[in-house]
Amino acid sequence: MVERLSYINRMGIALSLVLAAFPLGILMYKLPHYGLNFPYWDEMLLAPLIEHAKTGQLRFIELWAQHNEHRPLFPRLIMLALALPTNWNVNWVLAANVLCGIGSFLFMSWTALRSASKELRPWWVIPVLAFFVFSWAQMENWAWGLELTVLLCTFAVTSGIVLLAHPALGWYGFLLGALMGVVASYSFANGMLYWFAAAPALLVMPKLPREQKILRVVLWVALAFLVIESYFVAYHKPGVSPPLTALLHAPLAYIGYILLYLGSPVVAIFSTPPWHGGPPHPYGPFHFIPGIAGCAAFLVVLGRAWKRKTMSFTEAAPWLGLAAFAVGSALVTGIGRSGFGPQEGLNSRYMTTNALFWCALFGVLVLDIRILLPKYTAARKWAAAIVGALLLISANLGIVYHNRPWEENARWKRMGWQALAAGHEAGLYLRDLSWDPPAMQTQYLPIVKRYGLCGFGTPIPDKPALARTYLAEAKGFLQKQMWFPGLTYLDTALVLDPGLSEAESLRNNVPAEIREKFNAYNQITPAQP
Repeated sequence: MVERLSYINRMGIALSLVLAAFPLGILMYKLPHYGLNFPYWDEMLLAPLIEHAKTGQLRFIELWAQHNEHRPLFPRLIMLALALPTNWNVNWVLAANVLCGIGSFLFMSWTALRSASKELRPWWVIPVLAFFVFSWAQMENWAWGLELTVLLCTFAVTSGIVLLAHPALGWYGFLLGALMGVVASYSFANGMLYWFAAAPALLVMPKLPREQKILRVVLWVALAFLVIESYFVAYHKPGVSPPLTALLHAPLAYIGYILLYLGSPVVAIFSTPPWHGGPPHPYGPFHFIPGIAGCAAFLVVLGRAWKRKTMSFTEAAPWLGLAAFAVGSALVTGIGRSGFGPQEGLNSRYMTTNALFWCALFGVLVLDIRILLPKYTAARKWAAAIVGALLLISANLGIVYHNRPWEENARWKRMGWQALAAGHEAGLYLRDLSWDPPAMQTQYLPIVKRYGLCGFGTPIPDKPALARTYLAEAKGFLQKQMWFPGLTYLDTALVLDPGLSEAESLRNNVPAEIREKFNAYNQITPAQP
């Protein structure tokens, strides 16, 4: 019987690992095809830092400088460390994004598994954690190098809380947890919430003398004060944010934002997430259900565990800390973003943070139901495993299906950068890839060209073949009467292959008044002060 049980356990572990590898496999397949392997939008602000580093003029104030609400000191250091030896090959930054996700997943998996004996370890939760951590619904963070700020912050929060809550690590865990708090705070603005969210983990040491517990709290509060106080030195409110008073004028929009924010990793199974620069996202009552259900489920599980005493505070502390960070992020981000509308809470780039809420929910669920699982027969366990596997596979495929519009958009952005590298600085490309097209053209691209960064200066081996690719895209645009993209891609095809008569013919068939407007659109002039 023991051997049969061990065999069943091994089969369950194998199934769990295969299911956990599924969303990571999707990510690893998608990223080379749709990752923005060039500096997109605000990421181009790294170009002057690269130049200053190359010329020995880089100053600490540039690394510490504010970017919107954030001070991404550590992401800047990592991106510079990767850019300088690789001529700013952004693929290395995208790889760092994935490594941060893997790190977060491993720390949470370790926490989930170490709370049980070898025979009763809840391997079934590992694919659930992988589903939320590696979800392709977060494609904007995976595929945009600048979002290392979010992924590094999430890794620092996850690892810091887990290490801080580990009783065996003692003061080593405290020091590592404090270090991760500094990294989180100086990676992404939400990271400052770590100092509050980590409170359950900070108080978890049952064998520590009372005096040492008090000392830990005092040191923690002092360090938190120093980090947060230094963060706001010379701080100014970003112009991109709506007025903070929007919360007072529209409290229901704020509540709706929080529910959509927390529920978005599940909403993405059935709905396309909005992304940076994408179209407005429609939403209805259905979109609020996952957020409401998730919050209710968390409260029910905690209430039942408290009543039945199925988990200790020491075991639950890491999950409570992660949940507190995710909910706190929803509350704080909603103050600065709900003025744009509740639908902003569904954005892809927020899912890396709010995925922690769902991971924490299943983490406490593991602790709550572990005493019930040994009572189930092998047949019931395998039935549950098969149903769970089908649900996870379907959820992953649903996310892949609903993210197809973003993948098409990513392909156009990559082609836009390729066209710039080929020498065609069209207005549409500059507007699509930069928040400030004149600065992109006159300040940032010259740096990229001067140092041969991001593929600039690399010969195109088969220009006629590439020209035909742009021609095929142009035909699709023209059929939909999307004149400006169509003409831009036709012009790119002609830059690559001036003898491409089909592109010239299609261009001449576009009405003259549209071509005239297009020519005016392509004129990039600096904004008036």
